[in-house]
Amino acid sequence: QLPSALVVGTVVLSATAAAAVAAFIVERFVARRLRALAKFVDEADERDFLLRVPVNGDDELAETNEALNRLLARITTLSVSMIDQSRELERTREKLRLEETLAAKTTELEVQLAERQLVFDLLRVSVTETELDKVLRAMIARIGTGLHLREAAILIRASDGSRRYVVRAVHGFHAPQRVLGRLIDPGDGIAGEVARTGDAVLIKDVSEAPDYL
Repeated sequence: QLPSALVVGTVVLSATAAAAVAAFIVERFVARRLRALAKFVDEADERDFLLRVPVNGDDELAETNEALNRLLARITTLSVSMIDQSRELERTREKLRLEETLAAKTTELEVQLAERQLVFDLLRVSVTETELDKVLRAMIARIGTGLHLREAAILIRASDGSRRYVVRAVHGFHAPQRVLGRLIDPGDGIAGEVARTGDAVLIKDVSEAPDYL
């Protein structure tokens, strides 16, 4: 009986040892694959989404790797799409900036051209007309139209020897006859103050300053 028990014990020990070795091998194999997967996830977490984890076997871990690779492929596609959209957006912004710059430059040139045309018209009027009132009326009409003024007037020093000014030409007034010929003393109203000091005054809205003239 002793030899039989010894044989049985030996078989049991051998089976146990084999199972332990097999478990150790499986554990080492699975642990190695898990460590490789963890390392791969760390690298992918650093925005290197072009990496792909190797797929070995057909077990659950291999299926997990395949699923992770599919996820990374989707992320890669999305990243490329976002890069393309960002570049297109930057090109659109640059195009808009160029268009705005060109529009501003065009407007500036148009203003300069209009100003030079106005100066030319005023010079032409001054040399072609001999009567002062006609010259002043032509000048105020061109100034008012060229500068898009709602109202404009030309004042000159009165001929009576005083220091007063007289309105000799107007543009845009609803009742010009009420303004023409008006005498303004230096310091009287805004126009009189400008005449007294020689300093320009900017009025944003003349409707709120009825005494400007």
